[in-house]
Amino acid sequence: MTQTPPAAPIAWHCLLGEVLEKLLSPVGLLVYTELPVMNKPPKADILIIRREQAHWTEPQRQRLPDGLRDSPASHLLLEFKYTESLTGKASQQALAYDYFYKQIHELNDSDVQTVLLCAKQPQADYLIKYGYLKTSLPGVYQSDWPSWQPTVLLLSLNELSEAPHNAFVKCFASKLRAKRQAFKVLWDLMSTWGLSTPLTWLLNLLWRDWFASPEGGNMKDEALEPINFAELHPDWKRLYLSSLSQLPLADVLAQFKPADVLAQFKPADLLAQIKPEDIEIYENYLTQLKQSSRASTAKAKTKTKKRG
Repeated sequence: MTQTPPAAPIAWHCLLGEVLEKLLSPVGLLVYTELPVMNKPPKADILIIRREQAHWTEPQRQRLPDGLRDSPASHLLLEFKYTESLTGKASQQALAYDYFYKQIHELNDSDVQTVLLCAKQPQADYLIKYGYLKTSLPGVYQSDWPSWQPTVLLLSLNELSEAPHNAFVKCFASKLRAKRQAFKVLWDLMSTWGLSTPLTWLLNLLWRDWFASPEGGNMKDEALEPINFAELHPDWKRLYLSSLSQLPLADVLAQFKPADVLAQFKPADLLAQIKPEDIEIYENYLTQLKQSSRASTAKAKTKTKKRG
């Protein structure tokens, strides 16, 4: 019996990278995924956010989660753990990435902040072993372990606050309750901010997979196919339709045939749009149509008689 080969693992860090790239590039931040941290591969499963200004701007801070938005570093290295539990090995890898990235790009400790983003809540024994303590911000942990200086920041997505700036990463949390709350915030946030349609569609893809799919959370390759408008959550439909208002009306209407547009209106509503000064134009056009129709009918009758 032929066995079906196991499905390739989902590159969740790439999906998070897609969301962050579409979210942060409009406010002047550079986002890279799987960027080499050394002269020679391997590449790290890591996201790199880089600013070119001296400080984060307020629009940038509005889109960065707690632990990142107030960091003085101009380079943020994000190691994302979605399905894996946090282990000492993951922390050691993050430290290695931190070290080699600074070496190859000739950066100081103050230039780079490395962060472990954890979809699953870290185990208490791990936090104790590596000296991680809670900060004043929920879900943000800092290590006081002297040998870990500069330390790797730890973000527990399930524990982040419900502040709007956390919603974009919190929708990747492991707990469905945390995800749902994040999406509720996002629906209102995207209406207010007028974020791009590609970002709206990408987040809808994630929402559909986690909450509308029977398998829930088992994103497959076909999930990346175009989304059927009928499958959209009402809030996603509202956001998509509102995004059309940002486009020139002529560009939107150019995608449809006149008959398709007119079919959406009642005859009385269409006639109500006719101005008195335009009536003569329409009457002349109708007269021409009638004359053309009569001429066609007469021609057809003549051909029929000749055949007879």
